[in-house]
Amino acid sequence: MSVPATMSTLNFSGVYTHNQSLSDVSSFASMGFPEAVLQALAKSSETGKLTVEHTTAGGIETLVYEYTYTSEADGAQSMRDSLVLGASERTVEFPTGPTAMAAARAAPKDLEDAALAGGWDKDTEEHGVVVIDTRSLGDDKWAHKMAQGFQEADGERHMVRNMVITTADGEKHTARLVFDYQGPAN
Repeated sequence: MSVPATMSTLNFSGVYTHNQSLSDVSSFASMGFPEAVLQALAKSSETGKLTVEHTTAGGIETLVYEYTYTSEADGAQSMRDSLVLGASERTVEFPTGPTAMAAARAAPKDLEDAALAGGWDKDTEEHGVVVIDTRSLGDDKWAHKMAQGFQEADGERHMVRNMVITTADGEKHTARLVFDYQGPAN
């Protein structure tokens, strides 16, 4: 389902589900990514729901992401994370171990990697994408940079995450996750 025409990248608030058929994650399995990351992605793709609460107060922009999914093996699972755009890098605990994370708003034209910079709609070009940089602090030195905004997919406007993933051996891969809008976050 497409996002409302009135929705802007200045407020991503809503409930989304991953649209596997419109996404391109074909390179994930060949990346040498830790098994825990691949399993989490697969589980969230099957039954996952992403709730985004996007607020701005006193000039500080915050995104709270909550991922929920259900699997036969693990039952109901949930992961919640809060990102302050423009804040200093911080350390978070991922399934793969300690991870550094930072988020900021950027104009797509200012992004160096074409896989992150292209394909955005007019609103996203005007107001910018949310860029999230994540890198492993453990033994498996992977890095992941993601740009989130709105793009057209299958003739409809969707929230999209364009990603560039660098494996521990320096190999770069791209992916595109497309999300269907399910309604407002309550």
